[in-house]
Amino acid sequence: MINGVAIYNFPNNIDHMLYWMGDNYIETIIDTFTDGFKKQDPLTQLLAIMCKKEPEFETSIADNSNQIKGMKAIFTFQILLKDGANKDWRLYGKGIFTGTNLNTNEPEINFDFDLEKTEDA
Repeated sequence: MINGVAIYNFPNNIDHMLYWMGDNYIETIIDTFTDGFKKQDPLTQLLAIMCKKEPEFETSIADNSNQIKGMKAIFTFQILLKDGANKDWRLYGKGIFTGTNLNTNEPEINFDFDLEKTEDA
């Protein structure tokens, strides 16, 4: 449980790959989803998130230094939430976290969620 959200099946051996997402990559994921859902409906509650498989990684290297300048982490998620009308939903999709300018003093992190399916929970 992190920040009141039940977590399932997150790999614990990939922290070194996700250093650019902060000290606790799972907490960053939860905060990102929570903030996004609350923008749509301030009463939404993120109840649980499950990582359905090992994330996929894509990297890009700086030409002049061989340092990693960008990384994309693609997670497959199942999410359980309660909307403002007190209805439970299950969402399925890919969470894509992209870190750019990682070899500079001004790295950036972007997030996209590719929703594949929703169902009543």
